[in-house]
Amino acid sequence: MSKDASLKPEDAARGVDNFSKAMDCIHDNVATADGTVTLAISTAQKAMAGVSMADVMSMTPRECLIPLKRVMDALNAVKGVHPFVGLAVTAFEVLLTLEMKRRENDKRVSGVLLKQGDMMTALLQLDDIKDVYMKNEKGETVAGRLQTLIAEIRKDIMACGNIIDTYYKQKFVAKFLRASSWEDKFMGLASTFDKRKEEIRFALEIHVTVKLDTVADQVTSIDVKMDMLIHLFKDQTPEEKKLSSEVERLGGIESCICCEGLVAQLDPDKTSRETMSTSLLASVRTPVDTLIEENKAYFDLKTRAQTKQIDTAIKRSTQKIIRTIGERPWRRILDPDIREVWKNMNAHSSVKARYFVLALHDYYLDRYEIIDANANVIFDPAPVDITIGRPPSPATSHTESEATNADADIIALPPPPEEDKWCLQFLSIQTVSPITAAIDEDVSGFIKIAEVNSFFNDKPKSFSMLRWVTFWAAGWAVEASIYHVRIEELIEKLLDIVVMPENTTSFAYYADTLLWILWLLRSQSHTTTESPELIDLVREHMRLQEETITEVLEPAKWEIDASDTVSTLLGPGRIEKFLYPVLYLVLRYHYQVFSLGVTHPLDNREFEAAWTTLWSILRICNDRTTTLAVFFQQRHGGEEFKTFANGLYNNWHTSNPYKKWFGGNDHPDLVPPFKLPDGEYEMDDPTANMPELDVEKLHYGFIDAAGHLDETAEHRAFIELMKKQLGLQYAGEPLSAEDTEKMVEFECTLESVLEICKTIAVCEFNKAGVHRWVCDGCGMYPILGTHYQCLGCCIDAKKLDFDLCQNCVVQLPEKPARDCSLHKSSHPMNRFPYCTGKAIRIRSREKAVEVARQMAKQPITAFSCNGSCGKVDVHGLHFRCVQCEEFVLCADCVSNETKESAGHRSTHVLTRFTGEPLSFAEETEENEVSDRVRMAKMEAVLDKFDERLANQETLIKSLTDQVEKRLEKQERLMQSLVDASNREKGIAVIDTAPL
Repeated sequence: MSKDASLKPEDAARGVDNFSKAMDCIHDNVATADGTVTLAISTAQKAMAGVSMADVMSMTPRECLIPLKRVMDALNAVKGVHPFVGLAVTAFEVLLTLEMKRRENDKRVSGVLLKQGDMMTALLQLDDIKDVYMKNEKGETVAGRLQTLIAEIRKDIMACGNIIDTYYKQKFVAKFLRASSWEDKFMGLASTFDKRKEEIRFALEIHVTVKLDTVADQVTSIDVKMDMLIHLFKDQTPEEKKLSSEVERLGGIESCICCEGLVAQLDPDKTSRETMSTSLLASVRTPVDTLIEENKAYFDLKTRAQTKQIDTAIKRSTQKIIRTIGERPWRRILDPDIREVWKNMNAHSSVKARYFVLALHDYYLDRYEIIDANANVIFDPAPVDITIGRPPSPATSHTESEATNADADIIALPPPPEEDKWCLQFLSIQTVSPITAAIDEDVSGFIKIAEVNSFFNDKPKSFSMLRWVTFWAAGWAVEASIYHVRIEELIEKLLDIVVMPENTTSFAYYADTLLWILWLLRSQSHTTTESPELIDLVREHMRLQEETITEVLEPAKWEIDASDTVSTLLGPGRIEKFLYPVLYLVLRYHYQVFSLGVTHPLDNREFEAAWTTLWSILRICNDRTTTLAVFFQQRHGGEEFKTFANGLYNNWHTSNPYKKWFGGNDHPDLVPPFKLPDGEYEMDDPTANMPELDVEKLHYGFIDAAGHLDETAEHRAFIELMKKQLGLQYAGEPLSAEDTEKMVEFECTLESVLEICKTIAVCEFNKAGVHRWVCDGCGMYPILGTHYQCLGCCIDAKKLDFDLCQNCVVQLPEKPARDCSLHKSSHPMNRFPYCTGKAIRIRSREKAVEVARQMAKQPITAFSCNGSCGKVDVHGLHFRCVQCEEFVLCADCVSNETKESAGHRSTHVLTRFTGEPLSFAEETEENEVSDRVRMAKMEAVLDKFDERLANQETLIKSLTDQVEKRLEKQERLMQSLVDASNREKGIAVIDTAPL
């Protein structure tokens, strides 16, 4: 009998019935989808129709985006039915997503986006057209006419996005001074969107089934008025009103734009007041169209990255919808191994993280046990119960589930590779926490299906899931330790770079930022491994991730312009996934850039771009710390920071380095050069064999103003006035009225060479030396010329911030500005010819103090000058280089330092020694006293500890005595009850009391 003939009639009927039910289910789902589209469109139309001028003026910028989110949902629904609108819809979604990612939104931008959303809402009328390919009497179709229009709309949306992105990058003062230009740009966009909306309306009117009046009514009923946008620009914020009054006081907008000094006075950013950023001047002076064009390449990178994320999300969402029609939750999991674990746990949409990790461990252990068992015994075709002989895992739910054939599913899966078996040693109870942290992105303590799928999607294609889990169990900590050492070495190299005098001020600010990086990374604990397999796994992951990051950031010239751009370029999720390699690669690029600055003056915007990139990353770390603090505080009072991600965020969470580094005084070197015990992770210099960076890969390149100016007396007068203005800016004082009038005249008459003259003035001003410290002698601020920091006061009096100008170092005034009683003329002092930041100042001080202490222990000897005079056996005043060993200059040569030999440069820090005997006896005695004080404090702490232990012992003894007494009392009570019972029964009672 054939197989077909064996089918019974009732079986056939049952099959037909099941097929009918499946078809009914599909029809129901389709009907539901149609209803969902209609509902989404209706919701979007109502949301936009409800937007009035009064509402917009009262709403926050973020609230203005809510109706646009409704429009976006509806457009995506329409795109599913009419894919040809996808170009415009995706562009709109990219722009809206980028806007919602921003830390702060601007209401004027929100107004433009509402206007754009008004245009896009017109496309929702496509839902009323059943056949967009139906031809009219002229042979035209709605789809045909819209396709060309959609391409133009996409261009308009992307142009709008670039304008908005450029606008956000401008500083507050620049936005205000160029407000009319930006208003023209935004109003032009609004007019374009109005035009496109009419074109959409015209394209829809050709369809014979759509009445012209109906389309007109529906499109115009959700109109965002142009007046609303105009009003948004005319309505000033309190900050703008305050700035407006100041601008009027200084002579109006045009006067401020023409005069650099007036721009500096308007800058509300007090932290950068003394070094007004080059980018601020560029924002004010450069035409808006030029700024927009210069930003286009970077904005295109961001939009491509965001589009890729959206397309990937849509693809995965589509796959999920297909898989989940009529299926149970575990079917939505992408990885087959994790799917099997989820199924065996009978988990729904989420599961407790700890139980899941333990179940994952048991699963892989079982898989390899099956392989080992099959290798040693003859295979029995009977079903195998893999749970026999093993205790149930605490992670496994024992509730019956649909997965009754789980064993068969496991056997059907490909066996895990034998070469991955080594991974099992790293899956244990000790590695539950790091694995949980890798999967549980929201730190909720529960793992969701979306999170395990995200974990799967992050997996390199060449990694098995077992290797991927092992990497996060043990490999990530090793990788983080390796990168940490590399970053430390790079930062030491960066701090040793001596840039051209034209760039010393900008580099000083950048160098101070590096201390924040060190403060963040130094809280992590270091991890080593002796497993060659794990080391190979880590190396492979490092190689793959560096390739991916380079592919993304190299076209952007390693610039991250804002914290919200981090997730756009590098992807969403935990920053721990890519923090270390990103920092390493970015700092390596910075080293290449600033190495060029050793011999060529760089455009100062190179340093601003580098500084902005590092702070964008640090802000994300700060946000991550804040988020973690909320969850950790709820669970264990914040103690988890010590172990989470190997303690990465512990420093950042427990103390604020800002108060220590950037307060009123210097502080001891909080981040001295990094050292590991026993030479762990010693490796080749990360900068060795690093090729010189091609100048084309710089953002802004070199500056060479002097070679492009045939200087005249008028040019020189303007340059000198500019230098005077720069000095007053540091002191927080404006130019006099007379000088301001001269400055305005110069800027009008020298317009063609204005920027060249200003560049020369800045370079000459920086070369002359300007320092953001106060002279304790005469009170000069800023210190102009050469600046000295006393090492003797640091050693003798523990005063870390005693500073003198080049005049007061020779002779203090009779009435000094500050207390100078502890300072001695014989004290050694560090000499800074050019501006230095906190980082280099502290490092130089620590090195020079060690040298000074050594010299104090040795008799005075003659020195040989390494300068142009070449004198030998010289005594008296001399200067020793902090960076170079045994490089000494006499007093004559130091003031005319032109000779550079054996790596020494004129920009190096020198320590001034008077030639008098050095004696730090008071410091030694003070140290001894200090040591005794510290010992006394330690002993006091130990005494308190001993006292607490004694109190604990007393308490424990007291509790023990009480317990024993209670037990004795209970025993007596029980005995009395027994005796009473025996008496009732007439049994003789034996006295058990002690004799």
